[in-house]
Amino acid sequence: MKAASSAAFVMHHFGLRPAPPQTFPFLFHNALTSKNIFLNHLINIKMTIGAMVFVLFLLYVLILSKPFYTFPLSTNNL
Repeated sequence: MKAASSAAFVMHHFGLRPAPPQTFPFLFHNALTSKNIFLNHLINIKMTIGAMVFVLFLLYVLILSKPFYTFPLSTNNL
């Protein structure tokens, strides 16, 4: 039954059928979806900007916070 409801949800995304009964993965999606199409547009823009900021923060934490010099501190191969 789960595959049928998710297939109906995918078809609903393309405008082919009404939305299926709500299951857990779609509750978050519906919480961010409004009847107002302009509010939907603003929510999508906010989510996109938030995702970009989050990715930039991850890049900063993982890459830029490491020191740029990577030579070993003990060089006794003279």
